[in-house]
Amino acid sequence: MVEWVCREYPLFARDLPQRKIIYHSGYTSFALDNGQTISANRWALVGEACRFTDPLYSPGGDLISTYNTLITDAILTPDPKQLEAKIRYYEPLARAIYEAYVPSFSVSYCTLGDQECFSLRYVWELTIYFAFYVFPFINDLHINQSFLPAFLRRFGQLGPINQGIHRLLAAFYRWKKENVVLAAPEPVFFEFTDVGALAAAELTFYKVGVGLDEARQVLDEQLENLRDLARWTAAHVASVVLDDPRAATNAPTSAASTSTTCNSIPRR
Repeated sequence: MVEWVCREYPLFARDLPQRKIIYHSGYTSFALDNGQTISANRWALVGEACRFTDPLYSPGGDLISTYNTLITDAILTPDPKQLEAKIRYYEPLARAIYEAYVPSFSVSYCTLGDQECFSLRYVWELTIYFAFYVFPFINDLHINQSFLPAFLRRFGQLGPINQGIHRLLAAFYRWKKENVVLAAPEPVFFEFTDVGALAAAELTFYKVGVGLDEARQVLDEQLENLRDLARWTAAHVASVVLDDPRAATNAPTSAASTSTTCNSIPRR
């Protein structure tokens, strides 16, 4: 670490190597979990004392914002029976939101080593994030008991697809590491919102103040949008591995929401 710091920031080389290291520590696994995080007996956990994933691009902050919303609503619920009814939804919701983040770090963390693999992963994660995290949050739907059963059902359908995509991209990275030179002579720049599925999910930012029926319809549309994106991601990976672009451009079966994706991801 000292050698790296001195190499990247030469000013430190004058003094740092001569310093005595008094103490150092590190985490081999940062993700934290708990069996229960909120109770009808009026206690709750939040932050690193609760469930918390890897600090990369701050998903822990998203968890804290969601948990604080649930906890605040619980505090403002004086009736014990009503509170107990809410907790029956809040605990599964909190766990589901946490567990959806875990594959990003436990399965496909290696994809940070390649721009193409990580870009595919980041497009996938942002599309989920806009539709299933931001949209319910900005509409206060996470504390709406009439909405939560429908949300959890749809979120549950997304779970296996999410796991599969992360496994696919991790395998794609390992294949590229063995078969392709990953280092690029210069960066490849592209606009993430050129990806049709991500652009469609981003539009949910502007759906504020919607009713329950419209909210369920939005989630249905976005769930299908994510299915299309998953299909295209698998096709894109196949086209690279097979060195055959036709695998990702079958016009009769390509969904409109992903039609702009095919030339958007930088390839190596």
